[in-house]
Amino acid sequence: MRKPALIFGVVVATVAFVLIVIWYVQHRPAARSGKSQATASDSTGLPAIVQTARLSPEPDVSLDINNKTELEVHQGTPLLLTIRLANQRAANALSTNAAREAIAADAREQLKAGAITAAESQAREAFSRQREGVPTLVLPPDWPKSIHVQVRRANDPASQPDWPVSLLVAPAKQALVLDGTETTEATWGLSPEASALLAPGSWQLAAILDTIADAPADAWRGHAVSQPVIVTIKPRPASLPVAEAEQDALEVSRYYAAAGQWDNSLAAARKAAALIPDSIEAHTLIGDALSAGGDKHGAMKAYQTAMAAFQKQNKDPRHVADYLIERMHQLLLTAPPPGLAPEGTKAPPPPKKR
Repeated sequence: MRKPALIFGVVVATVAFVLIVIWYVQHRPAARSGKSQATASDSTGLPAIVQTARLSPEPDVSLDINNKTELEVHQGTPLLLTIRLANQRAANALSTNAAREAIAADAREQLKAGAITAAESQAREAFSRQREGVPTLVLPPDWPKSIHVQVRRANDPASQPDWPVSLLVAPAKQALVLDGTETTEATWGLSPEASALLAPGSWQLAAILDTIADAPADAWRGHAVSQPVIVTIKPRPASLPVAEAEQDALEVSRYYAAAGQWDNSLAAARKAAALIPDSIEAHTLIGDALSAGGDKHGAMKAYQTAMAAFQKQNKDPRHVADYLIERMHQLLLTAPPPGLAPEGTKAPPPPKKR
């Protein structure tokens, strides 16, 4: 009974010895030099700031359709495909570096307050002086041309029809630098007429960024794919329930707003408001369309109606329709009512007393 235990003990001891030898071989050069990159000191006596190896840059591509990642629509409901690009690796590196800087600052404050010893403060500062390499990447000004929307039937990956999506909203045409501090997006659309011709069923869509063939020498070259979005297309019935009909009209209004066809957007938004008079979204879209068409007074009334509906439906004072406030604010700046000076205008001096 003792032999298996003895053999097991010998095996464990042997493995432990091998691991110790491997560790010693790997760490011996640094131990001999005494000046490895991680322990070099600066003039303060603390270890110098060390930047870790920079990760290879890679953009993150995301896709949503009608602001969702899984949706059911009827034939004839337009689709808005929003594709966003970000650099999550760079964002993570920036967050890590900021956290380390915060640790150092906190250590100095605690040392001043006497909450920690000088040795503890030095140890925390030494830890915090390691920095992550930030993998910045550059895309050409016409990066939307490198985007392709892949469509597959969910239960038949070989089926890849070509849906006629077109670019509706593009960012400013300038070189795109993704350094982890911001994202960029562009919007493609499928019109109501094109959507009416889609085959019913479940479809899987993904956005693909491919710059391998045509990226300039100083830009990122590669292939990145978004997570898929599932779209279920249903046959359009002869009539829809009121709530569904209102949502359908809102989608039509949003599509035409993105396309800059404000008359069509206004007509669809008014249809939605007729179906649901307290529809916040419908009155907001009416205001957007009227404002774009130059009817500032009508736009303000629409936004006020939307605000009244919002307050009626949200009794909690912590809920604020900041998007409506911003719209009304912009209207007041561009078209103030008679006698109301735009924001930033200095008031005239009061009349002198006689």
